[in-house]
Amino acid sequence: MIRHLTALLLLACGACSGAPAPDDLAQAPAGANALRPADASASSGAYLVWSVDPADTAGVGETAWIDGEGRVVARRPGVFASGGGAVWAWTKGTKPARGVDCGCVRDNGYAENAQCPTTGPVGVADMVDLLGGRRIALLEVPAGNGDIDYRQMEPPSQEAWPVAGVGPYLLVQRSIYLYGCGAHGSTGVEWSVYDLRTGDTVALLDSAERAAATAREGAAALAELKKEMTEDEAAEAGVMLTMVRTRWTADGALQADYQFTTGACYACSDGMWSSYSRSAEIPAPALPRLLAAYARAPEAVRRHWAASPPGERSGWSAVDAPDPAAALARFRAP
Repeated sequence: MIRHLTALLLLACGACSGAPAPDDLAQAPAGANALRPADASASSGAYLVWSVDPADTAGVGETAWIDGEGRVVARRPGVFASGGGAVWAWTKGTKPARGVDCGCVRDNGYAENAQCPTTGPVGVADMVDLLGGRRIALLEVPAGNGDIDYRQMEPPSQEAWPVAGVGPYLLVQRSIYLYGCGAHGSTGVEWSVYDLRTGDTVALLDSAERAAATAREGAAALAELKKEMTEDEAAEAGVMLTMVRTRWTADGALQADYQFTTGACYACSDGMWSSYSRSAEIPAPALPRLLAAYARAPEAVRRHWAASPPGERSGWSAVDAPDPAAALARFRAP
């Protein structure tokens, strides 16, 4: 699930050369979930409007089910969104993962033949269909690959949390902390956009949009980041576009910011992305084309937000369940 975690953690080396890892904003896997066609469902006139504290990585939040006039029909703790004929519930849990016990490794003098296996709980997250039980996997137990063998590290500490909701699109951030029994561990971060109509990740920016943003806003971000670098570091530094943050204004308009990241030493990291990076945010001059149709929230959502505290504008989606009454009843259930 953390597809480019290796590149993110290896920013430790990138900090020496100033060359960040390639970004993956335009890399979206093929549709493996295929929940239902994107145009197969229609709105019932009701909306799910949810909010989370951006600093709350537990992602508990609260969701209001509102009618077409913006009136609250029901409220429930947690994050709920709709798409693909389902009402989805953000669901967290744990699964066992194999790894090594670093205490045992140290006790054995870091011997290569030391036998120190262990198993520990690792955080996972899914969107779960309230009525059908289908799942969209958001965070899974990491599998080994050619660059990282997770079995040679302590079971990772990882989490995912919802960042924003734009109609059927759910923006998700994930982080994973790895410790290979050395001086310290490292954290890598990934950001993805899910289309709840299909269950697949999508590229929020196409290649042309990404290139233009890097040339314009990326240059401004790099200039800002260079203020914290030595002359030698600044001469070789570059940036990658790591996130597009969206936000809803008080009058229901959608705005976006680009996050650009460069390599940095472990002690120099600002914690915004990985343990070996620094980042800067620059306002986007326009919305990604994928989100252009959602530049303004529906009137019912705007009415609800106008009567709500400013912090309750994380995301919304139109309820498109085939049986809205049954979905509402399930939403109301404890």
